[in-house]
Amino acid sequence: MILTSNIASMDEEENEYAEQGGNTVVGRHLSKRARKNKGLVIKFDESARREYVTGFHKRKKKRRKKAEKQKQEKERQKRLQERRERRHAMTQAITQAECGDADEDADRKNATFMYEDQNTTTVVNTYSIDLDADVTNPYEVKCEQAYESLPNKNTTETKQKHLNSRELKRKPFKNKVKGWLKRKKQRL
Repeated sequence: MILTSNIASMDEEENEYAEQGGNTVVGRHLSKRARKNKGLVIKFDESARREYVTGFHKRKKKRRKKAEKQKQEKERQKRLQERRERRHAMTQAITQAECGDADEDADRKNATFMYEDQNTTTVVNTYSIDLDADVTNPYEVKCEQAYESLPNKNTTETKQKHLNSRELKRKPFKNKVKGWLKRKKQRL
């Protein structure tokens, strides 16, 4: 609903009154009667009403969508900050490892640590390793030797043995049938 005053129509009435030879109105003085009989026009606009009523739901959806976007952006910024912190910690660890004090390295290279639990005591001895020396992993060497000592399964000898063992296990079907027929004839 839209309320509008009818001031324009009042101005027209004053102009007509002045044209007829009446006193001209100086300023904006209005008599009591004119003020009481002020013309108000009430106009019903269906489209404005529909927009106002449906606007509640639209504005609510808009607020929720905006809040969801802000929440996602905060989570994204939090993840990015965590990544930055991890990356920074990694670079610090690498630089400390490269530029670490010689005293700390010497202590770490040859050290003995003891950890005690309720029932167990664990002793850990650490020794320095020369990274420049050409040493292979002993576990890898053992694995290679063990693999080489295994018999090759794809040789013709193993295939032949396998075929022979299958033939020995298999009994001929014909002999069973012949024996069954003989026993049946004897019963009759």
